[in-house]
Amino acid sequence: MLNYWVSFNSKRPIFFPNTQATATVYLETDRTLNARKIDIRVSGLAKTYWNEYYTYFDCNNQARTDTIPYGAEVVYINAYGILWSSQDGTNRLPPGKYQFPFKFDIPLNAPPCIGGGYEYGSMTYRVRTNIDIPWATDEERFCSFAVYPLVDLNLNPQLAQTAFTIGTEVESKCCSCSSYPCNVEVRLFFVIVCTISDN
Repeated sequence: MLNYWVSFNSKRPIFFPNTQATATVYLETDRTLNARKIDIRVSGLAKTYWNEYYTYFDCNNQARTDTIPYGAEVVYINAYGILWSSQDGTNRLPPGKYQFPFKFDIPLNAPPCIGGGYEYGSMTYRVRTNIDIPWATDEERFCSFAVYPLVDLNLNPQLAQTAFTIGTEVESKCCSCSSYPCNVEVRLFFVIVCTISDN
């Protein structure tokens, strides 16, 4: 039996730019594993992609459409490390319970997450750990995490103002009780509080 997973040391896998994240790879096995090494890769990748279509007429005056794909990738985090390797050349990991802690830095310029469901691109962060097994399929595990900016809403004076709007609408229907305009005044008072902590 092999239990193998990655877990962050915080309750939520949410981090801010210019901070350090800590996590642990856990491995439990009741048999000797064939393994050259156990490694870790942390990645933060921004992808954008879209198509543009151009219609033109060929020499026979037939309309043709060309599809031109555009896209780019920007790497914000690309960290690699070896958590364990076979030192004696036997490529054996004895049975037992293992913990491999590691840490990595979130760069100051790390943009916030954008999920893969967006039409034109994504910004994803993840940890991949791998058991390199000779002459067999490797064992991989993945764990995603999020990066969001730390924004102090108190620094924007516009957010302290009262939301205020006045609307006037005249509506005439065959069964209306009145044809006079109805004035509605709405004032919204709200406070936005978002607290993320490890407690």
